[in-house]
Amino acid sequence: MGVTLSRAAIKGGAYYLDDVQTLFLKPIGHRVRNYIGIAGANYGSTLCNLDFFKQNFDICDNVIGFYPGDLDNCTNKVVGLSKFLKRLNCNPFREGTHTYAMFSIYD
Repeated sequence: MGVTLSRAAIKGGAYYLDDVQTLFLKPIGHRVRNYIGIAGANYGSTLCNLDFFKQNFDICDNVIGFYPGDLDNCTNKVVGLSKFLKRLNCNPFREGTHTYAMFSIYD
């Protein structure tokens, strides 16, 4: 989860924190030359699709958590991605001058 949270901190924006308030961060990507993310949950955690995790862990929340959404079989697109992840991935600011991501089929 560190990759995803560090992307939010670098890209900046407004993030709703459930028990606290809305956190406003200024983008700092212009100060980062190379950003390397390894096995990040940038599109959610598949564990959150399992009912046990979705119902018992706040990390799988569909507002501020890592809920990956569901596949719409008609349109072949993901629907219901958590608001946090959707906002983060739509944020136009870059993580750095050069951004790299690494993952495997087991991540």
